[in-house]
Amino acid sequence: MVQKNNQSLDERIVITSYEDRNKYKVNITYQVVGDEWNSDIMNEISSNIKGSSIFYMIQGSIEDNNKNLQDLAQDLVRDFSGEVKEGVEEDQFISVSAYNPRWDLSLPLNQNDKMNLQIGVRSVPYSDNVDVTIGTPIITVEH
Repeated sequence: MVQKNNQSLDERIVITSYEDRNKYKVNITYQVVGDEWNSDIMNEISSNIKGSSIFYMIQGSIEDNNKNLQDLAQDLVRDFSGEVKEGVEEDQFISVSAYNPRWDLSLPLNQNDKMNLQIGVRSVPYSDNVDVTIGTPIITVEH
């Protein structure tokens, strides 16, 4: 793992190798953690990343625990021009898998469906926050 800190961001590159059917595969994860996000940060990160398979995962919080989680998840899917394919709903948590036909990369759900967007929303106990996690094509960490 390589780690770089500056005033507002914590950047990490994690290289993981694993055996898969008698071959080794390598994943490189570039992680940026900070308290704010803007187009300058995104442009800097994008200029440093090269490759054909780039996946995004974004985590954040919304200060509005009165919002219905199902409505929030549906609004986010609509904002990403997605169509809901499947989901899981619990008392304080909703996870939705969706598909946006304009994006090239996708993963199969079954023989007929694909997905390329996952959204998780979780009500934070004893707070007015809702944690939001968005991943393309999937969320790559526990949410």
